[in-house]
Amino acid sequence: MSESPELKRHQIELAGRRFTIRSDQSATRLEAMCNYINAKFRMLQEEGAGLSLIQQALLVSLETTEELFEAREVHEDKLARLQSHAHDLLERLERDDVEIEMRLANDL
Repeated sequence: MSESPELKRHQIELAGRRFTIRSDQSATRLEAMCNYINAKFRMLQEEGAGLSLIQQALLVSLETTEELFEAREVHEDKLARLQSHAHDLLERLERDDVEIEMRLANDL
């Protein structure tokens, strides 16, 4: 079985465990992602809650998903404001265009 050309093998470490994965992400991006997740694991361990690795992984997943949802909401809000602003500008341009056409028609 041949490996897909866009997927490369990478060695990563999460929560002190090494994994080999296939990904189309760059090694630099994967390292940054792993560092982010590992920092979350370290924070949980420093809190000393005595959670199992599975419990920690679930909490990290839930917290990261919450961050993703919040980022999406911010993005969607910004996009909606931008679309509204673009719509307002377009209406203004159309009104100005009509006024210019009327002035030109009156000048003739």
